[in-house]
Amino acid sequence: MSLFKTLSYAMFMAFLCIIPCFANAQDASLSRLIDIPNVENDVDGLELTAAIREVFSDGGHLVFNEDEMRETASQMGVNDGYWNEPALIKKVNRTTRHDALVRFVYQQTRKSGTIIFYIHNAYTGEMMQEYEIKLSKKGKLSKTEKKKIRNAVESIISTIDASQYPADIVIKITSTPEGAEVMRNGLSIGKTPLEYTLPPQETEELEQWVLVYPEREPVMQNISLARSATYDVNIPNVVSVVEEEQPITKVKSGYGRPLLMAGFNVSPTIRRLKSTDNKGLSVFSYRTQVFATPSFDIEFFPAPLFTSIDYLQGLALKVNVGFGFLHSSLQVKDSNSQMCEVVTTNGSTATIRCKTTYVRANVDLMYRLLLEKEDGRLNPNGMALDFFLGYNMNSFKLDNNSLYRGHVYHGFNIGTRYSMPLGLDDFRFEVNLAFDINARHGGISMIEKWGTHIGSSWGLDTGLAFSYNIWKGLYARIGYEFSYDTIQYKGNGCLDVECSSPKDANVKDFYHEIMFGFGYALF
Repeated sequence: MSLFKTLSYAMFMAFLCIIPCFANAQDASLSRLIDIPNVENDVDGLELTAAIREVFSDGGHLVFNEDEMRETASQMGVNDGYWNEPALIKKVNRTTRHDALVRFVYQQTRKSGTIIFYIHNAYTGEMMQEYEIKLSKKGKLSKTEKKKIRNAVESIISTIDASQYPADIVIKITSTPEGAEVMRNGLSIGKTPLEYTLPPQETEELEQWVLVYPEREPVMQNISLARSATYDVNIPNVVSVVEEEQPITKVKSGYGRPLLMAGFNVSPTIRRLKSTDNKGLSVFSYRTQVFATPSFDIEFFPAPLFTSIDYLQGLALKVNVGFGFLHSSLQVKDSNSQMCEVVTTNGSTATIRCKTTYVRANVDLMYRLLLEKEDGRLNPNGMALDFFLGYNMNSFKLDNNSLYRGHVYHGFNIGTRYSMPLGLDDFRFEVNLAFDINARHGGISMIEKWGTHIGSSWGLDTGLAFSYNIWKGLYARIGYEFSYDTIQYKGNGCLDVECSSPKDANVKDFYHEIMFGFGYALF
């Protein structure tokens, strides 16, 4: 926009505010700021364009020509011809704040010609009205035709109330170097050069926005939300103090990725063993009452102590140890040689009750993959997927019993665990599944009781849990776990006097646990 037109614009606005009645004998409500691009298909010398602009200038309106419109559009990053698209008319008008845009098209006929014009609300871009006026002479406007055009346009644009379209706040941010990420309230809103639009704000307060550029210190910039403005920010070439090899000094609270988690759990547990031989007959059943299983678990993430690389933070060592004391009930054919308490007898079958010690242990190497990002970093409070591989041991030792001393499994387990927040960062849900390969058995004189050797042995573990971070890393958990183990023996066992039964026995263990626990997470 030229200096002359800028001064005219300012004087015009002051003139409307102070002496509206002098606006060329027109009512102030009819004095408007109008954009009029060149008439399409105009005759040589743009005679029609000049005549139309003169009509509105003489009528008390301030008219902006096509060159001035192009200059304003280029500042908004909009190309020539924006007046043909309502959305672009609205975009350009966010800074120029004109009332209307009127686009004229001349169509020449054999005898004369026709002027078609389209009236747009410049604040919204919408086309309000379309008119057509036939000319009496080719390429010329008579006084009557000029009056018709002015009356038609004024009757429409007089209904436009600028107060209904409060000015948007346009914040423009450039930076040296370009490409800096702009953060507002911790969220990225784009990269420089950036144009950010806000609705009108009734505040004089400043906001602190942060510009982040790779390998440089972040720069804070005070932004006024009360008015449109342009900010040019220099980002010094200073390397950020958080180097790649430095440890993370602050991680958000939550279950996602602490340095150390230590927990204590108590689980009411039910176990049942079922055994069959090669004929499908039950050898004996092995039941326990509901008993408590105290357990301790630790998850240690050492990587934050020596590096800040996001994808190394998930490496961890996971340890769980549990134990319990209970009584196991066995149904056997002969109770004379047993040292356990005989509960009932029914012919040749007796039920004996033996004191039992239960011990379990798991040691796993784990990797936690974080699935969501926040502020450009992996989010420890988002969805996570854990993978683990390790060693497991389960042992039931029955005391005072010469027939059967118990069961033990040694093996490897591979599994996964998925966790996610439930509405709150500190309230999480998890579900897990693991497959056990029991590679070695023994330690409690068990193989010779069931067979000569083991054909196969494996197990499954699954469960779900809910956890809540109560206060500064102190969390509570509740969940359910189900475990299943099976062993296929080969050859004759020695659970009877003749050592002829069972033959090719199949032993199945079932465990049900309801877990209650609490722990502490160190971040």
